[in-house]
Formats: sequence, structure tokens, C-alpha cells
Amino acid sequence: MNELREKLVEAYKTLGISADSSLDEITKKYRKLAKKYHPDSNPKNPAGTHDMIVKINDAYNVIKESYAKGYSAPEILKEDSTYHEFSRTLRMWQDRYDRIKKREEALLRRKLEKERRERDAFKEYFVKAVEERKMEIADRKSHEIIVRYTRELIALFFTKNFHNTILRERPFMKKEFEEYMSTYTVRLKEIFRLRQLIGSERYKKNSFYIYEFLQAFIEDIVKTYSAGLDRRASALQSFRTAAGNSEKFVEYYFSSLHLDDMKVSRQFKNTLNSFKYFLQSFPESPLTPFAESKIEVLDKLYRAFLKRV
Repeated sequence: MNELREKLVEAYKTLGISADSSLDEITKKYRKLAKKYHPDSNPKNPAGTHDMIVKINDAYNVIKESYAKGYSAPEILKEDSTYHEFSRTLRMWQDRYDRIKKREEALLRRKLEKERRERDAFKEYFVKAVEERKMEIADRKSHEIIVRYTRELIALFFTKNFHNTILRERPFMKKEFEEYMSTYTVRLKEIFRLRQLIGSERYKKNSFYIYEFLQAFIEDIVKTYSAGLDRRASALQSFRTAAGNSEKFVEYYFSSLHLDDMKVSRQFKNTLNSFKYFLQSFPESPLTPFAESKIEVLDKLYRAFLKRV
């Protein structure tokens, strides 16, 4: 019995299986090892694998013989203290291997899932980008018309000196200004219609801001203020300076054929600073709402045309 126990201990160690493994599990492990160490699987070292194959076959035959003779291999092995320690260590390593394998499989699944999501996201982004580009090409003409109408309306306003409220109230100018306002209203409606047809994100946002700017501009035009609203000379002068800077800036932007980006930025900053000075110095002035109205025009202009400057 001692000889058999020793052979079984050595056989189980060779195959790397625990004492409580069934014969089916032992057979599977044997076939796996036989395939692994078969000379056909190791063409570079057939001699080295031959000895291992012989050892594996002998170990498997010993275990099969013990089962054939009716011996309970697990019971025999459990009586052996050296195999008991081996079996415990083997199970520990097998459990560790299983945990590592499960963790690696989980990591692989997460990696594959992440790659799949990234591929799907890229596909979706690419499809959207292509569709957006197609819409931009289709919308470009409408946007160009909107920009052209806007530039023509604002440039004409300053060319005709309509920004001079005293001049435009004179009889010979009044009719021209009324015609201008009529044209402005028609163009504004046309821009609104074209804006509704635009589907691309780029031109839709930009055309919206242009329309908002034109609305704010025309609303500011019809607002008239009396110099007597604020009798303080300093407050009136400060407001007039800020309003004048605003008019010069808008006129320069829409009337110049070749714009200097640095000059545009500098004039815009100076205009805002002049309004800031007025509002901080005269917060209770009756002219404050008019200053805020002009600041709103500048804000809409910035969003429509200057954000990239």
C-alpha cells in the first residue's frame, strides 16, 4: 500500500491535480498536458518533450490502474501527509490562477466593450460630421445672403448719416429715413425666413445672432432721448462720448473693406470702457437705459461677428 501511495502521490503531482479530482477531470487534464508536450506541438525541442510525455503517460496509467483495482485514490492520498500539503498548495495556486484568470477576462471584456463603444461613438460622430458638412454646404448660400443684407443695411445707415438724429428729422431726410426703415423691416423679415431654413449647427447659431443684432440695432435707432434728460453737463458729455464711440466702431466695422483685427478689438474694448465709465460714474442718470440699449447692440454684434476676432 505504501508503494502504491508513493506512486499515486508522484502521479498526481506530475499531472498537477488535487486528490478530490474525479477521473473525468483527471482525463481532461492528462489530454491537455499530452497535447501541450506532444512533439508535434514542440518541433524545436522534440527530444525534451519526449521524456515529459513518457512521464505524463506513466502517471495517468498509475491512476487508471488504481481505479481499475478498486482502490479509492482520494482516500489513499489523503492519508499521505506530503501529498496533503501538496494538494493544499495546489488548490491555493489553482484558486489564485482562477482569480487571476477571471480578473483578466473581466479586464478583457471591459477593454473590448470600451473599444466597441469608441468605435460606435466614432462611427456616430463621423456620420454626424458628414451630415453636418452636407448641411453647411447647402446652408452657406442662405447665410451669405443674410450677411450681405446685414452689411448693406448697416453701411447704408451710416452712409446716409441716419445716425445723426437731428439731421434725419429734417424734412428732406425724413422721407429717406422712412424708406430706409421700410427696407430694413422687409430685410429683417427675409432674414428671419432664411434663418428658419438653415439646419446646420454652425450657420444656424450664427444667423440667429445676426438676426438678434439687427433687431437690437433697429430698436436702438427708434429710441430717441432728449439732452435735457440729464442736466448735468458731465453726465451728458460722458454718455455722448460713449455713444459716439459706439457709432464710430459699428460704422468702421460695416463700412471698411479691409478690417484690421487689432484695430477692431481695440475700438471694441475702448467703446465698452467708455460705457463702463458712464454707468459707474452716473448710475442714477436717466440716460442709463439708453446706454444699456447700446451695450446690448454691441453684445449682439460681438456674438454675430466679432467672437472670432
